[in-house]
Amino acid sequence: MVLAIVSVLALSAGRQPPWPEHVGPETGTAEEAVARVLDLIAGGEWAEVTDLVTTRHGLDQPAMARLLQLALEPPGDLERWAITGSEPGDPVLVTIVCQFSRVPRVTLQLEAFAAAEGWRVGHVFPPLALPSVNWLVAATERLQLRVWPGHRGDLDSLVRLGEQGFDQALGPLLAGDEPLPGWASVPVTVYVFESKQQLGAAAHRPPSARLLGTTYANAVLMVSSAERSDQSFYQLLVHELNHLLLWRYARARDPAPAAIPAWLSEGMAGLAAGQLEGRRREDFFRSQPSLSRVLGLPTPGDLAEAFNTSPVAGHWRQWTYEYAFALAEYLTMRHGPDALRRLVDMIGDGLSSAGALVELTGVTVEELTLDWHGWLLRRMPGS
Repeated sequence: MVLAIVSVLALSAGRQPPWPEHVGPETGTAEEAVARVLDLIAGGEWAEVTDLVTTRHGLDQPAMARLLQLALEPPGDLERWAITGSEPGDPVLVTIVCQFSRVPRVTLQLEAFAAAEGWRVGHVFPPLALPSVNWLVAATERLQLRVWPGHRGDLDSLVRLGEQGFDQALGPLLAGDEPLPGWASVPVTVYVFESKQQLGAAAHRPPSARLLGTTYANAVLMVSSAERSDQSFYQLLVHELNHLLLWRYARARDPAPAAIPAWLSEGMAGLAAGQLEGRRREDFFRSQPSLSRVLGLPTPGDLAEAFNTSPVAGHWRQWTYEYAFALAEYLTMRHGPDALRRLVDMIGDGLSSAGALVELTGVTVEELTLDWHGWLLRRMPGS
């Protein structure tokens, strides 16, 4: 968040259009909550700001307020601001134009979350840096589609398969025959870019060979099917939709959800998308004999640490995503199709990820790990 804002400040210098007209927000709205927070920030009243921020991913209000303060420190004191619009969703994204003591003008967005005690604000970040191109536009029931010009085939594919992909991404989060929850019907905007470089620039992230898709606020960002990878365009859609829907699911249970370990969120997304299949599955399981003898196999804790550091660096870490997919598959085969959702629920209810695994499986983490390793090795060629 901080780096994204710092990177966009360099673009704010130079000739600027007239200052936008500020429209006073209506009472009880997300915009009113953001206006109150901006007034407090402009006055340097950070103690009061703390009472108006949400808690998120296990961070309490003081920690979230400090993150907000760190993000807004580089441009200096907030001297002037105006609310210029908002995007409905969960969260609502309120767009603001700010003038700081070191930066004449910058456009940002603040998250606003509905809570029982009133609106609360979350992260601040630059809006998507979307280039001015003639996007190919279409819509399905729950998807707003924006595809890079010249990629009509991708648009047609999304129109034809988008709703199926949405349902597939939603599957691991549903409980039996219960009615579809409201958050599952809120539309998602999907942007398809021609290259990884364009996607990275739009999301204010450096380009990466592995950056094929991501979520940004209420949107899914993907690269075109013309970018060759070890996963299909459809799998990528389902994977990223599952990430976005998992966040909605967690927030529906608790406005301040606990942090979900990356191996669980990536494992669920990969399982929903069927990404450990075909050649990728063959190559992964073929790797097991040498890796198990020379390096040992990872534990769930090892996976969590690998995602927190570098998911592509060194030894078995080149297979970090595949191990997460495999652990998710193992857990659902052993403990039912709702096993991953139950883990999310238990973590949301206060258990550690290790404690949730013990509660789910009825054995120690060490016993679970040994059984999972045996499951992996039985699937290697020739076993």
